[in-house]
Amino acid sequence: MGHLYNVFITTFYDEKVKEVDKALRDKCDVIYFLRSRLLKEFYHWRVKCDIDLEEYLAKLLEPDDKIVWFKVEKVDLK
Repeated sequence: MGHLYNVFITTFYDEKVKEVDKALRDKCDVIYFLRSRLLKEFYHWRVKCDIDLEEYLAKLLEPDDKIVWFKVEKVDLK
């Protein structure tokens, strides 16, 4: 049984969005993907994963200067 996560990133580079989207789809079930209408550089995914998504994305995104901000939030369904 996997966990639900919210993934948020802010970037001005479409190729980074495609890279994150592919990485999420390779390891997780993507429930939905949203792009903000007001802040075009803000993206949000809701995914279900069996892996430690926080660690996985930290390795992928931390040293990257094209990502302004990112956050992985585990959803607690109580």
